[in-house]
Amino acid sequence: MKKFTILMSLFCLTIMTGSAFAMSIDDALNKICPAQGKLAAVIMEERQNGETLTEMRLRTTKFPEGFVRERALDLVMSAYEISRYSTEEYKKRAIADFREEAEMFCYKNDLLFIPQEDRV
Repeated sequence: MKKFTILMSLFCLTIMTGSAFAMSIDDALNKICPAQGKLAAVIMEERQNGETLTEMRLRTTKFPEGFVRERALDLVMSAYEISRYSTEEYKKRAIADFREEAEMFCYKNDLLFIPQEDRV
């Protein structure tokens, strides 16, 4: 849980830093998308280690309403649509794949994570 809280705080700071200064969309994406990927990895790691969906949803409510909370909740809900694996190899693969997908869709959709099932 501590890792999740620290990453959510860093994600918030990244968002605030990106919006506080005039920067290009590419610069903003290059700051925000990797942070979102790290958050996605922690969420999937918690999911793979058996944390409950309810607990993960509750953790997102500790942050102010808005972009960060919405993105975190999207990631949590998407993570729990993916199977929980029993071997370390498959767990690591699920974490890495989820992180990559979160970053890819952040870059493609200007900061938004869209689950694979919702893509057009």
